[in-house]
Amino acid sequence: MELLFSLPALPAQAVREHLTLWFNRPAILPPQGEPLVLVLGQAADLPRGFAALQARFPDRFFSHPPFFALALGFSTWPGLSGQIAQEAPDFFEALAEALQPKPATFRLLDREYLPQEPQVMGILNLTPDSFYDGGQYNRLEAALDRARTLVEEGADNRGVDGLVNGVAQAALAAGASLVNDVSGLSGGKEMVEVVNQAQAGYVLMHTQGQPRTMQQNPSYQNPVIEVYRFFQDRLDFCSALGLNRNRILLDPGIGFGKLLAHNLELLRMAAAFTRTGSLTLLGTSNKSFLAKALGLDLEERAAASLATQVLGLVSQASFFRVHQVKETKQALALARLYRSFGPS
Repeated sequence: MELLFSLPALPAQAVREHLTLWFNRPAILPPQGEPLVLVLGQAADLPRGFAALQARFPDRFFSHPPFFALALGFSTWPGLSGQIAQEAPDFFEALAEALQPKPATFRLLDREYLPQEPQVMGILNLTPDSFYDGGQYNRLEAALDRARTLVEEGADNRGVDGLVNGVAQAALAAGASLVNDVSGLSGGKEMVEVVNQAQAGYVLMHTQGQPRTMQQNPSYQNPVIEVYRFFQDRLDFCSALGLNRNRILLDPGIGFGKLLAHNLELLRMAAAFTRTGSLTLLGTSNKSFLAKALGLDLEERAAASLATQVLGLVSQASFFRVHQVKETKQALALARLYRSFGPS
């Protein structure tokens, strides 16, 4: 048995939608206003005691091999937890462990970043095929001016997008400290070796298909589970090559081989990926799924982008790759301030 992830304090409607999607049956859950804990696991056979509990509480337990799920309302947890402890102690112990988030940090050069300290990366596109500002900064002076503007607005990090190992190697030699691998390690161990040689940071991004064709017919049975398992597999691969998880950021690849529904589901459930022990990066800035959701032209997407970044912070993302650096930092600062206030 393996508990993949546990997400606390989710709205009942969100849990209902996901369980219905994942297990193909309606989820009858507590009242709309009660937050829930959602636990997802996988096992060849149901954990000991699980079948009996599922029969007794059919509205809380879900099974569709190899996955099973548990949805708990806070008001029903005390009574149900006693039953679980008595009839399925092994499952209860695993559940207690899953409810504790794995400690995760990100180390870049000589600095360690904590999950509660959101970092904003400024986007500087030098290639003419960029969807947002392609061709605007392909002259040296224009690119340098834009880079200076991003720094003045408070951009925290310097990195390079890479599909080709040689490009990443040259950029690292020129002073870049972070490689964003939009291929998701499809090139194999060479990219990891390039990153290790420079002792740089690495962004592992999920994508389905190739950039030119990825939006033609993306298909998922369950995007959250599939992306989560992709990350687990690639993180193990990186660890075997000496690239530790604290030097890796996980990017679920919003807009890369995903339809609108896939993008929104990954944004809503991004907290699941923090259970891997690596921090999460989101790149939603001005992407076309905002246009599909709200009918926006390219120049009208800034406000919607800011909303996705705040939602990402709520979903425990820590790094944000954006075009509007100053505005994003303001939005995230206010969101953090809002979350820091509680009952005295």
